[in-house]
Amino acid sequence: MPYGGGHAFFGPYMSEYISSVSRRISSSREINPLKPEKTVTSPQNCTVAQQKKVTIGHRHAGWRQPESTTPELRIFKPGEDASDIYRFRYKIYEEEMHRNDHYADHKRKIIKDPFDDYAYNIGAYRDGKITGTARINFCADGDPGFYRSFLELETAGACYPQKVAFSSRLMVVISERRRLLPLMLSAECFNIAFFRKAAWSFLDCNQHLVPFYKRMCFEVQNSSKLHPSFGDVAIMRVDLSDRRISDKRRSIVARYIRS
Repeated sequence: MPYGGGHAFFGPYMSEYISSVSRRISSSREINPLKPEKTVTSPQNCTVAQQKKVTIGHRHAGWRQPESTTPELRIFKPGEDASDIYRFRYKIYEEEMHRNDHYADHKRKIIKDPFDDYAYNIGAYRDGKITGTARINFCADGDPGFYRSFLELETAGACYPQKVAFSSRLMVVISERRRLLPLMLSAECFNIAFFRKAAWSFLDCNQHLVPFYKRMCFEVQNSSKLHPSFGDVAIMRVDLSDRRISDKRRSIVARYIRS
């Protein structure tokens, strides 16, 4: 079975992450996603107020080291070699999470499924190393197979299949799971869908991630389905004509959407 949705990037800190990102989005100060915010690295040189500040998304009161680079997103179009991504999936799903993915190739240590043949795979790189991935497919490009019924793609009505997309395989390394990389990867799926002029996009996710996707204007299509690998998941979809997606006051991915 093919596996989808966002299942490997937040863990138990979902509520804290959404709250912190929401505060950041609602701030009147614009944030450039490609330019990291200044972080304090030396407590001795700080005011008391600065010493009490906790970097966004982190529960501890330690000092965050400055990131050497900002993430670089690379898009692998259908037919292009996405071996980095296939190896990364194996590392996360098999070596870290022990998911026993149906498509895991234990000899080559990769996970590649039939949907990769016509997918846009997104890889995030920091210092030349892959740190996260996401994938989006378009029903106009190939048979959605299992996803057709599982994601209830035909509920898009006359838009199916020509203007329907579905995203999957969103995952990041542990060090990025409470930062902004999941948002950047999700937003890139939106950007590709807009470029392809899709009308609807679907996904499945574990229940604790439903609030995260709602903040991107996704709605619950089916609140509970049994996924063959991830158990109880929600089926969600988003109307890509919804203007709230690009409204910084109403969508946590808006600042990453290219107009």
